[in-house]
Amino acid sequence: MAVHFPAYDCLERFISIGRINTERNRETCGLLLGKQKDRRYVVTTLLIPKQISTHNACTMEDEVAIAQFAKQHALVTLGWIHIHPTEPCFMTSVDLHVQSIFQSVLPEAFAVICSPKHSPNFMIYRLTDPSGIRTILSCEESNALHTHTERQLYAVREPQPSEAQPTDHVHVTTMWNMPLEVVDLR
Repeated sequence: MAVHFPAYDCLERFISIGRINTERNRETCGLLLGKQKDRRYVVTTLLIPKQISTHNACTMEDEVAIAQFAKQHALVTLGWIHIHPTEPCFMTSVDLHVQSIFQSVLPEAFAVICSPKHSPNFMIYRLTDPSGIRTILSCEESNALHTHTERQLYAVREPQPSEAQPTDHVHVTTMWNMPLEVVDLR
């Protein structure tokens, strides 16, 4: 099933929310929530949870509040978003493992990595199915930061403003002029 994502509005607002952390060389993370409409998912909400962040990690806190908010508003977690404060857009091993959990719950789940200091300043990622998901879920490496040398673990794309159709394994269509609610639980 395809996902419609108000990328440009979401990214502008998310980067603004994360500006203080970015200036302090800390990551910021959020969840992309939405609903199923017809035969697609639509991202309607950017949720900023309570979080602890460092220069290379961001951990969400108070998962009960996140679950309550989603349930109360009948929302599904469609993806997640975070900022690399100094690095370009890429999937770290931690990002790969986080994405594998999201995709295990909802196959259409996707990740957005923002990099305000680099170009492109955001990319959309999704593990390949089944090879990427299977590889990451079976990984036994105990060190959080490690290397995966396997090829084609994920699909990536840099959306273009004129884009109308999803491509490859990243079935996310970036949309203009879509409403987006921003909720900050911090």
